Amino acid sequence: MIHTNQASRLIMKQALLFCALALPAALAQAETTDSERVKLCMIEKFVEASPDTTVGQIRSECQQRPAESFVVERAKAEQLTYADGYAIAPHKPNYMLGVVQSSHTPSSPPFQNANNGQGSANKTEAEFQISLKFPIIPGDLGSMKWMVAYTNRSFWQVYNENWSRPFRETNHEPETWLQFPVSIYLPGTGLTLRAATVGFNHQSNGQTAEWSRSWNRITSSFVADSENFALVLRPWWRIPESAASDDNPDINHYLGNFDLNGTWRFQNRHRLSFMLRNNLEFEHNRGGYELSYGIPIPGSNHLRLYFQGFSGYGKSLISYNHKQESIGAGIELVDW
Repeated sequence: MIHTNQASRLIMKQALLFCALALPAALAQAETTDSERVKLCMIEKFVEASPDTTVGQIRSECQQRPAESFVVERAKAEQLTYADGYAIAPHKPNYMLGVVQSSHTPSSPPFQNANNGQGSANKTEAEFQISLKFPIIPGDLGSMKWMVAYTNRSFWQVYNENWSRPFRETNHEPETWLQFPVSIYLPGTGLTLRAATVGFNHQSNGQTAEWSRSWNRITSSFVADSENFALVLRPWWRIPESAASDDNPDINHYLGNFDLNGTWRFQNRHRLSFMLRNNLEFEHNRGGYELSYGIPIPGSNHLRLYFQGFSGYGKSLISYNHKQESIGAGIELVDW
């Protein structure tokens, strides 16, 4: 009989192999038109056009217009959303992973406590993330913005029928920041710095007593891009707490003081993204690494098949100091 950990690793390897085999076929079937870019350009030009300008003229101009950079294109789409009175926009990726297989049983003290110490979390669960933002001061493409956002990441033991399929852990992340537009070419990189931010971030799992995990941070970020690649460096400083109120005094040793996120778009709507963070400590080096891939679903302009792999610390707040490997598959609604 195969040991449970060996079986988990086997499942993860098979899933990775599936992703590798599916990639060439997905690329062959991917859309190659830039119709979404043209539509966005037409909406922008229509607002500015004179009364005697025809739709055909606008379409022709937009078709000849060179592709804009990753971040600029996204910023213009969001600005149109705010201008139309629809103030809420996606922030971080929004997704639903119907199946997530972990290498170890997820840390779940609150779940066990709720079942009189007899509960046991499954290695297979579901995970979803909902992340939205809206402007307090929307500004325009060339001015400062004041933004607020909320991100919810939940871990659902949907396959644990013995214990009524509970939510094992939910992480809440409200934040606010000032965003400043810049345009600085970074020599030798092919990237242009597009924005810099400074803000406040709170993250908590909403629990009490010994199960509580939370921290407050002053954050900044630097956003750079090229036509089909975006990179975000986000350093932070943890706001100190008293020893009596600090739920996790060593969290910086596991989650570090920065993260780096990158996204490639190719074949029109495919997305390959990564996240890495590290404590930059030589003696006790720790961090977390995430790789995700979104494949367009035929017939849908927005949904993607979504695969996500993670290794390291901080998959969830309750287990920030436990190393975990996981791989999941599901649906992505919106990426970065």
